[in-house]
Amino acid sequence: RECWLKQKSLFLVLGTRATPILQYIVSEIERRELPLDLALIPIIESSLNPWAYSSQHAAGLWQITPATADHFSLHRSWWFDARYDIRDATHAALDYLTSLNERYDGDWYLTLAAYNAGPGRVDRALRKKRKAGSEDYDFWSLQLPRETRRYIPKLLGLLSVLKNADYDSQQWPDTPIVADWQPVNTGGQIEIARAAALAGVDEETLRRMTPGHLRWATAPEAGDTLWVPAERA
Repeated sequence: RECWLKQKSLFLVLGTRATPILQYIVSEIERRELPLDLALIPIIESSLNPWAYSSQHAAGLWQITPATADHFSLHRSWWFDARYDIRDATHAALDYLTSLNERYDGDWYLTLAAYNAGPGRVDRALRKKRKAGSEDYDFWSLQLPRETRRYIPKLLGLLSVLKNADYDSQQWPDTPIVADWQPVNTGGQIEIARAAALAGVDEETLRRMTPGHLRWATAPEAGDTLWVPAERA
């Protein structure tokens, strides 16, 4: 918890990035009737930076690896990488979390550990405990990488900060619950600058909302969806 409180400007940055990214993530989590705490994962993974890229080649808000992207059929090409796309990546990440949670019989701590370290590593840690005759199979008892051992405490610390926050403080931005952006189908390839003009927004803003598009135009073979202000959809 203290590590979050020390970062004085962090929540202002997150608040700026949250609209409407976090709004969409929350709406999808609620639609699937999953724990709302899962909305904190993109904060832990990427600080809500849709262009985040790690040394392990994980990308986007949810830091999806190439192998996970292939497993969930996320399109990747020179033109478009669905791992950066807000909608595609969120759907894949929540599908992945749901399948992991089923694998670990509803244990969300093991689910999150597997999301961070990979299910193979968690399975090996579980087998090692069973082989040693131990009856403790919870997250806290497993021998996992240091990053993974810190992953859940980091999420719980952030949750504690948010639950006990003084929202009258200037540290906390006012983020509306209802998103005022929505995805639209372009009907084919279109230049980003042209789309921005039609949507009535600057190109930088449109690119922030559609980070999966890597070039000057939408992909000819996939990713023909753009997020635009609802009133211009």
